[in-house]
Amino acid sequence: MVYIVLGSVCIIVLIVLVAADKLATFSAMMSSFTSRTYKRLMVILSIATVAFLSYGIYYELTYQPPFLDISVDGEPYTVFGDIGELGYYSETLVYKGEQLDMNFVSWDKVDLSRAELIIEYPSGEEQTRDLKGAAIDLSTITVRGDVDPIQSVYRMEPITFIEEGGITVTVLDSDEVIGDFHLEVKRRENAQESES
Repeated sequence: MVYIVLGSVCIIVLIVLVAADKLATFSAMMSSFTSRTYKRLMVILSIATVAFLSYGIYYELTYQPPFLDISVDGEPYTVFGDIGELGYYSETLVYKGEQLDMNFVSWDKVDLSRAELIIEYPSGEEQTRDLKGAAIDLSTITVRGDVDPIQSVYRMEPITFIEEGGITVTVLDSDEVIGDFHLEVKRRENAQESES
């Protein structure tokens, strides 16, 4: 939106300068320009206008939000991850060392009944887990937002993350990469106090 506003401002400045050149050629403002600097300014403003508007329109058309609100059987959830590709939702936040029921959401038709996860932790350690999943009926899911339709949702076995911080989860099915996403694993405050 900012780029579209900047492009619009450039258009307004261009219109004002062209109008001043045609209607008030000998005004103080127009007299301050030489022929060469005026032409150079018009070229720069034209290029800036096209660049700002093009990028602004492209960004607005291709932008995917970092999360998506959905309802499953009337219960509200927020999907995080790579919206439009592969994401996840759960009933609780993700905490280090605590079992988590994760549900995977895909915008492609995939079979995650036997998925393999590769978890990359901030320390560089990598963990591989095999998880079984059960497909959730798509008719029970309502999406709030303007995105492509969800094609697959799976309720996975519980998982526990062993490190806090930003981690990457890659999901595979028969050694084929389905997708990946990033998530933030937090540490509970009382767990922090008990360690000190």
